[in-house]
Amino acid sequence: MKFKDTHSLGKSTVAPFQPNENWHQRHARRKETNLSYTEELKSWCHSFGWKFEIKNEGHHWIFKKNETLVEWWPSSAKLVKNKQWKKGIHCHDFLKVIEFLGKQS
Repeated sequence: MKFKDTHSLGKSTVAPFQPNENWHQRHARRKETNLSYTEELKSWCHSFGWKFEIKNEGHHWIFKKNETLVEWWPSSAKLVKNKQWKKGIHCHDFLKVIEFLGKQS
């Protein structure tokens, strides 16, 4: 089942919208761009007590801290906290994820 996002964390400076791309190209570029920042994100997570793992060849990113679970799919820009699918957030890049996680601490 697919749920619409309730809001967006804003436009991306890391993987900005490119009007000449179709959605397949955009999703692939978004995933690959964010994967290139994995080490920076791992370092941030380590510094702030978040466990971080990537599954499904980079499609599913998982963040855990205490009782909080945050999941992100960079290609589709879907971010979900504690499996609350109906409260999904549109999130285009790892900097927006960091901003979101920082507010959860």
